[in-house]
Amino acid sequence: DAGVRKGILLARYADVLKNSATAKQQRITPASSKGDGSGWNYWERSSRKLEVSEPGRADIVSFREHFSREMSAIGDPELEKETRVLDQLSRLVQQSLAEN
Repeated sequence: DAGVRKGILLARYADVLKNSATAKQQRITPASSKGDGSGWNYWERSSRKLEVSEPGRADIVSFREHFSREMSAIGDPELEKETRVLDQLSRLVQQSLAEN
């Protein structure tokens, strides 16, 4: 069923985004436990610049290919927005690597 297939695809999409965005972030303990000594707990921390590692970029590029195939198989052109997000993330990583 296309609906189930789309649901699985979007769940994997969310996983790829979450994993690539948090891979370089050092996580601290949840708010109910000790913090990291900064005076901020997990939920109160200030924002950080988005950083994605080179392996994260490889995951994004690989998943983007899979996403495109699934989008065609499902026949839902509305998913094109998500491919643009994946392309933007890939470019961000490439720019970041070029600057370093």
